[in-house]
Amino acid sequence: MNLSSSREFLIINKYKEFINILDNLIENIPKKDYFYKDKLKELSIKLLYFINIVNNENNYKNISIYKVEINSFINIIDYILERIFIKHYISESNLKKVTYKLSEINKMCNKWMDNKIEYDSKNK
Repeated sequence: MNLSSSREFLIINKYKEFINILDNLIENIPKKDYFYKDKLKELSIKLLYFINIVNNENNYKNISIYKVEINSFINIIDYILERIFIKHYISESNLKKVTYKLSEINKMCNKWMDNKIEYDSKNK
């Protein structure tokens, strides 16, 4: 496994950890607000899907498009997390914990995608 692959593997593993934390966190959302719970699950799986796509993509133009998608999903997940905090479904400490993890993933993904875009654009 080369350095690039190990970095990508780390991002995917960190993101899977995030999904597990998120699942536990949203477990107690009441039925009346299942929209938030369902949306978080849906977006988190879609985000994992796009991270995997970028992992296997070699065209820098496509990676740039997926980067926008990934950042959009991260921003929406962050927004919904804020909403469920405002509705008192999660504590402030849990919000900070999960948003910190999401922020780490965001930074890692952006750096990784920027490196892929730079490398791929130079080698085309």
